[in-house]
Amino acid sequence: MAFSPGCKTLLTGSIDKTARLWRVPRPIHGDPKRVLLWTQLITGMELDEHGQVRVLDADTWQQRRRQQLEKLGGQPQP
Repeated sequence: MAFSPGCKTLLTGSIDKTARLWRVPRPIHGDPKRVLLWTQLITGMELDEHGQVRVLDADTWQQRRRQQLEKLGGQPQP
């Protein structure tokens, strides 16, 4: 794994001898609770209390989007 100068691109290599370039997203700023909730909504996943990834079911995703994110002011800004 290596970052480009300026850290806008990331190069990864895999055991299967493939390489891939990734565009590094811009940092998100704002209230940590709002950023965490936004991350859960765009990935459809969350970490449980043991650090394990859990996929959000559709009802939970909708509830968080409609009720919680809107109360916090919507999507955080880069």
